[in-house]
Order: sequence, then C-alpha cells, then structure tokens
Amino acid sequence: MHPTSGSPYTASMANAPVELQQSWQALEQFRQFLDGLEAQVCRAEEAQQLVRECQALEAGRPPRKRDRLLRMLGLRV
Repeated sequence: MHPTSGSPYTASMANAPVELQQSWQALEQFRQFLDGLEAQVCRAEEAQQLVRECQALEAGRPPRKRDRLLRMLGLRV
C-alpha cells in the first residue's frame, strides 16, 4: 500500500507511536525485498525459457565436437 500525501492514513502514521512506525518501516522494507526477489525469479524464468528455446534449436542439428567435449566435462547440459 502506498499512501498518497495528504491522506488520513499518512497523518495517522505520522502521529503513531514510534514502535508502530518502526514496524511499518520494517514491513515496507520487506515488501521491497519481496519485489526484488520476484523480479529476480522472473529474470531467471526468462533465462530458462531462452535456454530451452536454444536447446530445441540445437536439437535439430548434430552436436559439434566442442559441445560434446563441454558436456563430457560437465560444463554444459
């Protein structure tokens, strides 16, 4: 929740006890952390999708010697 300036909620928060303000701030920081985590998950899912698409394209041709060597070394899936 992002209160707009001048809203009654903002005035209430400013007049709230310090403990409540600190709790609200901690909750806001946790929300920001979760937003960042969600963005990272989205980027990871997009990267996985690109890998799947590349693997599907590569499946249509015989593997190159370099690809086989990298797979044997465990450096490539």
